[in-house]
Amino acid sequence: MTVNKRGKSRKRRGSQTYGWGKKSRARSAGSHSGKGRCGLGKRGHCKKPTMLKLRHELGLGPRTKIGFKRHASVIRDIKAITLRSLVCKLDDYVSDKLVKKEKDMFIVNLRDIGFNKLLSNGKLDVKLRVTSDYFSAKAIDKIKSAGGEAIPLISADVATSEGKKADSVKVDKD
Repeated sequence: MTVNKRGKSRKRRGSQTYGWGKKSRARSAGSHSGKGRCGLGKRGHCKKPTMLKLRHELGLGPRTKIGFKRHASVIRDIKAITLRSLVCKLDDYVSDKLVKKEKDMFIVNLRDIGFNKLLSNGKLDVKLRVTSDYFSAKAIDKIKSAGGEAIPLISADVATSEGKKADSVKVDKD
């Protein structure tokens, strides 16, 4: 039959010294290289990043400022979808009435689906009429070569003045 043994920390509960032998040895700051951030250099600065990060929580001063803050008018929140995932989900979107089908062409408004940019990754076998805020240049070429059309909701000069790369592109992948 197995015997349940108490662990070391359980055994030492209630003792004043907790295995250190003398109170002054365990509680004084001298046994830990001083108080606060003392002794960090002695240990090769290994604790310094943690201390700087937790500075405010430890009551050592204000939060450290890291990096820079971008102006709100510059930041664009872009949710992108690739051609591959759009084509894979077309039947689901048609059944949910988010996409219309006229003859052999699918009419897609990316805002209805929850996206605002179309990327060119994947092959396109069907005709699409896509309306969106942003398109990549290759996506427009692929749509036109398949016999469809891409309708931007934001004019091209505004889109190029905002920059080619988006700040936070969230791509929907399968």
